[in-house]
Amino acid sequence: MLLLGVAVLIFARLPAQEIMPQLGTTVASTQGSVATVQQFAPDPKSTLPEPSDYFGFPFDLARQDAPMATVDYSPDGSRLAFGGGWFNVGGELVVWDLQKNREVWSRWLGLGTRSVKFSPDGRTLATASFDSSAKLYDAETGKLLAIFPVMNTNGTNSVSFSPDGKTLAVGGLHGFVTLWDMTTYRLKTRLEGHGVRIYCAMWSRDGSMIASVDKNGLGIVWNANSGEEITRLRGHGGGIELVDFTRDSRWVITGGWDGTVRFWDPKTGQEQQELRRQAADGGVMGLATSPDGKTIASAGFGQSMETYDYTANQAVRFHRAHTDRVYGICYSPDGKEMATAAFDGTIK
Repeated sequence: MLLLGVAVLIFARLPAQEIMPQLGTTVASTQGSVATVQQFAPDPKSTLPEPSDYFGFPFDLARQDAPMATVDYSPDGSRLAFGGGWFNVGGELVVWDLQKNREVWSRWLGLGTRSVKFSPDGRTLATASFDSSAKLYDAETGKLLAIFPVMNTNGTNSVSFSPDGKTLAVGGLHGFVTLWDMTTYRLKTRLEGHGVRIYCAMWSRDGSMIASVDKNGLGIVWNANSGEEITRLRGHGGGIELVDFTRDSRWVITGGWDGTVRFWDPKTGQEQQELRRQAADGGVMGLATSPDGKTIASAGFGQSMETYDYTANQAVRFHRAHTDRVYGICYSPDGKEMATAAFDGTIK
């Protein structure tokens, strides 16, 4: 394989939290419901560690100056999977051993990988890519196990395993969510209701719900068992790029182009809280919840990573970690580290 560049894999070790003081709260009306709106400002005393506090693992990467768009830790925290490229640029899909500091396997793909997720048992790896399919790989060997066509020519944006690992949810530009059986690799059902490109679809931690979001700013919460629509989420000023659930499945969390992270009641669709990113140009393109369920991390166009203690309505840290937009962010299973993937071609 022709190696066209060298990248550095860097992780942030998170020090003890220094919570910055709350600056003020206002109340706003959103679709008739009352939402708590929290505005934060940068505080140099509450930043992530400086570059000298990072530790890195240099390795050769056939990146072709391709952007990095997605990253995920294995369930045991020993490995990291990440993917590069975009709709018009090829890139690598890589699994990296963090303990042995070496590549486990990699694949060069003609079109980019938009989402990558380990299965709950860590044995398989699912990807969504711009070649209009979702794929399943053996996480140890890189062997291609299955290709899930999604009946469109516009690409897929997200993959998400059910907590029991038996079903894979795929969201993409086709405008619906497909659910695939992980034993037979057959299509189980389609969740239809968006009609426009879906940017993300995620399972709740208890496995009872699926939430999906689209380019027009609509979120839908589905009953994962029946496939029926539970409620709709409206309020973002633009498209919604990410969706997740809190660890206790009590709230749905969305991140949008309007630079806000919002919390919703998954049963009623009422907005409960809004967190606004510090970055002035900060559309939210990456979103993650900490393993202990107390902290939300966001990343985006502002090239920065921001964390919030949403249980206390307080900003925790702000750090400009990249030189281009950040599309992927995730916590390690023990919550001590975070990884980000950005358009500057690096994983940090």
